[in-house]
Amino acid sequence: MRSGKRIGSAVVLLCCGVLLTAGMLYGQKGGSPPPSYQPGSHVPSAPMPNVSTVPQFQSFDKSPLKFSARAYYVLVPVLVHDKNNQHVGGLDKDFFQLFEDGKEQKISSVDEIKTSTSPVVAAARSANEFTNQPTVEGGERRITVIALDLINTPFLDQAGGRQAAIKFLAENISGDSLFQLVTLDNNGVHVVHDFTSDTAVLVKALKAVSSKFSSTNTIDRTLVRQGSTNPGDVDSAHGIVYTNAGGVQGVDFESTALTLMAGAEKQYAEYQDGLAAASTLEGFQQIAQRLNGIPGRKSLIWITGSFPFTIDTGTNTISTGVSWDGYMRAMQMLNAANVVLYPVDARGLVIADQADASMHLTGKALATLPDSMNAASRDHADTLATMRAFAEMTGGRAYLNRNDLERALREANEDGASYYMLSYALDKNNTKPGWRKFKVVVKKPDCHVRTRAGFFISRQTLDPNNTEKVDIFNALNSPLEYTSIPVRVKLDATADSGKNKKIGFALFVPPNVAKVDEKNHLSFEVWYTVRDAKGKDVAHKNQIYNVDLTPVMLAQLQSQGIGYNDTVELPPGRYNLRVVVRDNFTGQMGSLWAPLKME
Repeated sequence: MRSGKRIGSAVVLLCCGVLLTAGMLYGQKGGSPPPSYQPGSHVPSAPMPNVSTVPQFQSFDKSPLKFSARAYYVLVPVLVHDKNNQHVGGLDKDFFQLFEDGKEQKISSVDEIKTSTSPVVAAARSANEFTNQPTVEGGERRITVIALDLINTPFLDQAGGRQAAIKFLAENISGDSLFQLVTLDNNGVHVVHDFTSDTAVLVKALKAVSSKFSSTNTIDRTLVRQGSTNPGDVDSAHGIVYTNAGGVQGVDFESTALTLMAGAEKQYAEYQDGLAAASTLEGFQQIAQRLNGIPGRKSLIWITGSFPFTIDTGTNTISTGVSWDGYMRAMQMLNAANVVLYPVDARGLVIADQADASMHLTGKALATLPDSMNAASRDHADTLATMRAFAEMTGGRAYLNRNDLERALREANEDGASYYMLSYALDKNNTKPGWRKFKVVVKKPDCHVRTRAGFFISRQTLDPNNTEKVDIFNALNSPLEYTSIPVRVKLDATADSGKNKKIGFALFVPPNVAKVDEKNHLSFEVWYTVRDAKGKDVAHKNQIYNVDLTPVMLAQLQSQGIGYNDTVELPPGRYNLRVVVRDNFTGQMGSLWAPLKME
């Protein structure tokens, strides 16, 4: 049996056995409490990332990678279409050539995957039992997440994108797809409707979504492109100095005020761009965690107005707001979850070199309108380039400068209904971290091939402990349920306890999920938090299993999985239980929300 973890677009297959236990309550108990939380809705969203202390440019650590004794295999999903854009089936390993950074790799396996056309049947659930696994019986389905970007999309364009999604869903009568609707703003990801094949329900949910003023809609982002105010133009004591026709010097107070105001607005624009960039990448990471445990290729249709940064893969830098490591991690998580990104420009056809009423221009920008328009044109070109880059890095397509948004959504959903999954062994002699470029060749005439542009590999890829704390924090705060590890929670009946109420719950992780190393060592964490209707943390606890398993304990893991039991005692009321589990050998996580009715 093969077992493993993914790296970027890769899956790592461990040489050692992967086993799990149940009823396992041995190990270190306690640990530090969960991070503090901000009050919010009854299912709080992730906190807005703090990028105020992040330098505008950060270099990627290029120290050599250190591989363990494990065998690492890279998975590469590949679309092969004919000249009519139809899937080309029946290809085996002899038809493919695969290159990493120009060097041909020996392909280990080729699997042709086709999504099932069987209708999706919802799983029967009891009122006191909850799971983080959506039921997809009868084979792989097309999994599509439609994300409405309220951060980077102008207010008026949000309605157009929403109407295109409504039209697409209203006309989609196929039952072989599962859809999830989410929105993204600077307060995190918000679930509009969880996975369902009932498009009528999704249309109703979409109609209830209200537009919001985006954080980047009220600033002049061209200021970021125009550069800083030249400090040489300003006298440190007085301001901007001028000399009149008679040779007399004076201070141009109006120009000084405008210059200082423009400089302050430039700083504000950069700060807002940084928040938008960080929130966008955080949204990608949470969506990837939600989809990671669901088999098959998943489509993320991102209805947006722009991406607020530019990417330079040559120098490993991001133009504003976030570090290169943050961007790289987001791409790693999308590729690890086999999520394909389809940016859809909600603005439709844009003419970037003409001013219109929707543009926000400062006094300085109006005074130098030609330069401002050139900067706006360059900014728009960079936005489109970034959208294309995101799509190419995940194997998707970018839909730009077109007014048929509904058609773009349909094509994105249908794309990848059938594909090939290739695998090859990672060369452990290549210890260089960073970007690895793919090229796939199909030895068959008149075929069009599309795959990911490549994948990132880093120390975080090989050692998940580097991101343990931030992973736990994000999982506890995310409204999305993480699916890499299956989790089931069963609630007991509520009982009286003096003035309070108490309720017991049992958590289960199935056998053969948590990883055990070659020394039969288990490193596994269980966290939970209880929050009231305002999102306030009213109870929390964590359990750490960091033990060498005896033969008896190992047998329990193999046959029963992991179990955890606890009791919560609180005043009467309604609460929400958030449960998070993490395998520290692989970095994989599972989480879910469960309502607690203490009545």
